[in-house]
Amino acid sequence: MRFTNRAINFNDAIKGFFGAQYGLERRLPIALQFVTFSSDQRALLKKASALPAHIETVMEALHHDLTPEQMADPCFAYRVIFVPKSAARASAADVAVEFVKPGSDEASEINRVLLKEVDKQRYTTGQIVKMMNSDGFPRFKQHHHTQLWKALNARDHNTGFGRPGDYRGTWVWYDSWLARVRAHCQEQKDRYVALT
Repeated sequence: MRFTNRAINFNDAIKGFFGAQYGLERRLPIALQFVTFSSDQRALLKKASALPAHIETVMEALHHDLTPEQMADPCFAYRVIFVPKSAARASAADVAVEFVKPGSDEASEINRVLLKEVDKQRYTTGQIVKMMNSDGFPRFKQHHHTQLWKALNARDHNTGFGRPGDYRGTWVWYDSWLARVRAHCQEQKDRYVALT
């Protein structure tokens, strides 16, 4: 998780310094994992019950000075929720994961267990166009949005930009698409900003 959090912060810094058009989410929208732990490494990690004293001291000092808001900030701690989904056959599962039920004896030993299915924030095309207009791109219209999603094949399920809506023929977009549209508007600022 810490690597992921640092990667997100790095991406935010790139966009802050150089502009949204240089964000990595357009080129690397998925998490990258280059290695896995071997069974020997997992066994070593389980045996190591505590951090070295000097690292523990630094961590305690850092946490002591943080406010609850800073501790909850996703830039500090990136939290992931696992939702159990059973494979039809045991041989079809990639990895065996044991879920601990809240309130059980095992759960009391864990700081925090949260099992909750959450749907992503969804936006209609009209909402995205209105947000871009509010962000200072009043000349960005629905037909520009249509041209963009067609050019990027954004309705392909593999892009992760959205999904079919609740009503036949509709489509809803996720935050990843909103960020991509915003980056497009910033890249094409001269085209979408009102003439003065």
